[in-house]
Amino acid sequence: MQPTVVLHLLSAEGLTGPARLVLSLASQLRATSCRCHLSVFVGTRGRTSPVLEAAVQRNLWASGIVSYHAFDLSCVARTRRVLRDTGAHLLHSHGYRSDIIGYLACRPLHIPQVATVHGWTRCSTRVRLYEKLDRVLLGRLDGVVAVSQAMARSLEGGGVRPERIRVIPNSIEPERFRSEPTGRLRQILRVDGCAELVGSVGRLSSEKGHRFLLQAGVWLLSQRPALHLVLIGDGPEHDNLRNQADRLGIGSRVHLLGQRPDVEDLVADLDVVVFPSLSEGLPIALLEAWCLARPVVATAVGGIPETLSDGENGRLVPPADADALARSVLELLKSPLHAKALGRGGREAALTRHVPGVAATAMIDFYRDVLLERAPQSGH
Repeated sequence: MQPTVVLHLLSAEGLTGPARLVLSLASQLRATSCRCHLSVFVGTRGRTSPVLEAAVQRNLWASGIVSYHAFDLSCVARTRRVLRDTGAHLLHSHGYRSDIIGYLACRPLHIPQVATVHGWTRCSTRVRLYEKLDRVLLGRLDGVVAVSQAMARSLEGGGVRPERIRVIPNSIEPERFRSEPTGRLRQILRVDGCAELVGSVGRLSSEKGHRFLLQAGVWLLSQRPALHLVLIGDGPEHDNLRNQADRLGIGSRVHLLGQRPDVEDLVADLDVVVFPSLSEGLPIALLEAWCLARPVVATAVGGIPETLSDGENGRLVPPADADALARSVLELLKSPLHAKALGRGGREAALTRHVPGVAATAMIDFYRDVLLERAPQSGH
């Protein structure tokens, strides 16, 4: 029996949560009847990306599709060529740009397309327009993967037929993480063991709610003078967050580290990991923090309450509530034994509820159903 060939199409400048998820999924599918190829949009200067480099390290088949600007429609022809060259039976796109380019590339070839919706950033007027177009387009695809029940409800409300939606929660590879602190973050910040490190991991965009963490930091620093706030990641809000920290008078205690290849080592050193998002799918960074047995404080948005039980494997707080965020973080800093218990609960949740093999099997089943549905039309 011939393997099913799936082309994953991704637009990612760095090792974002969705990019790490795709790499993990492709690695898991390699041992099945599914053969995955990964294509990433790359600029003309370097013609590579951290995602491609990570794919090579995993021995995955991967290639770059040259893109001359953010929405270069000549990528359609190049994507179509990759679909032909790989003999792809199915395109799996990730993100609005990949969804749109992939749709235009697939239609003439009669290749079915599915997309995973990881969430929308709404970080600029232009992006909001593209994401609005994406929401319309998703209703025309052969299938859509939602990473949470909340996301599935949002998709259905946006016009995607329920029978075309499959909920497959994000998964994580626990063996890639060690839960012991490395000391690496303290070396970078040049702080000793007495410093308390509270941080967040993710794209610095408005929907991630980092501004509320900085607001919470003002009161936290008045209670815990040894506190440092650490933001790992980059994005359009970088300068705004730096300016906000300075205006609040906590600039010297706020560290914006940008994109890092050693994220796991840095998160392992955090005393509390915070996800202050205003909207979410199901953040990969949260699952990674759980694998590292870090205590988590997160907002009750999107798919987070579906997997995080307050007081069992983390703390849930309302979105856009800096006071509630500060109180929950302080509670964990003052009660290290409770914080450790929540970290252990999180690791157990990651190991039992977000197993990559289960997600890979669910994805193969979804691919099979989509291909069977399209078989009379596509010939596959």
